Amino acid sequence: MKNLFYLRKTALSILLSISIVGCILAYIVTPVSATETYVNSYTFPDINFRRYIVEIVLGVTFNVGDSYTIYPETISSCTQMNCTGRNIANLEGIEMFTALTTLNCSNNSLRSLDVSSNTALTTLYCYSNQLTSLDVNSNTALTTLDCSNNSLTSLDVSTNTVLTSMQCDSNKRVVTPDDSGIVTMSSLDPNFDIAKASISSGGQIISGNLKFSEGSSEIIYSYDCGNNHTALFKIVKKPVITIATLDNAAFGTAKSNTINAIGVLTAGSNFTFTMSRLKKDNTNVSTPNNYFNVNSDGVISDVDG
Repeated sequence: MKNLFYLRKTALSILLSISIVGCILAYIVTPVSATETYVNSYTFPDINFRRYIVEIVLGVTFNVGDSYTIYPETISSCTQMNCTGRNIANLEGIEMFTALTTLNCSNNSLRSLDVSSNTALTTLYCYSNQLTSLDVNSNTALTTLDCSNNSLTSLDVSTNTVLTSMQCDSNKRVVTPDDSGIVTMSSLDPNFDIAKASISSGGQIISGNLKFSEGSSEIIYSYDCGNNHTALFKIVKKPVITIATLDNAAFGTAKSNTINAIGVLTAGSNFTFTMSRLKKDNTNVSTPNNYFNVNSDGVISDVDG
């Protein structure tokens, strides 16, 4: 009998513990009630966007780690949002603001942007980010769109029938073609439609893909975005630099010494190799693990060694 009582007591304790954990999780990730929503790291993962919501939309002091409450009337009355230049990499949480008519999220670090829930948008500025795709098919009220200076390779505004102003210039994507110079566009951009592309310079269309011309490092093409809107896009070969000899003067040492190094540096990444320095007495000194950083234009910077 005692054993049965003990088992029942143990089972009750376990169920109670599970219930408490469940309540805690629910408190963190779900609204306080049907009329309240939390602003925290779960609902707004990007700390810089969360700071903007707290300081600008809610108008209170932001403290990292705190959770804030936002009410429906605040959400529904928020029709304009300007979070430009705040180093935001993720705009998750924007879907709550369905009354937004104007969104300016330009000059940030966004690689993706989902505005499918923001169907009231009439103006969208998302220029100068790192977007590789943009879907505005749900935003049929758009009249103004500026998605310039990103990494887009196509754009579809066929459903945006009232769009009167579209800026989509200076979109450049760095690519690595195969050995024959061909870029498989379907893997680069699933929404790319080769029938809408027309080569302006630097390449040709081959079997539904783009091919770099001999000696060309970039392809510029015009793209039919729909509703009488067109845009120019550019894909650029990822530069590769071969280093044969470097002068020691670049490293702040005597110009009479030389550095003999053979290696290939690829833009956008660090490259480590061993270099041998020839001293004045013609003896070699091995200097391993010297770091060279190469930017997107193929320029060497930051030498650590």
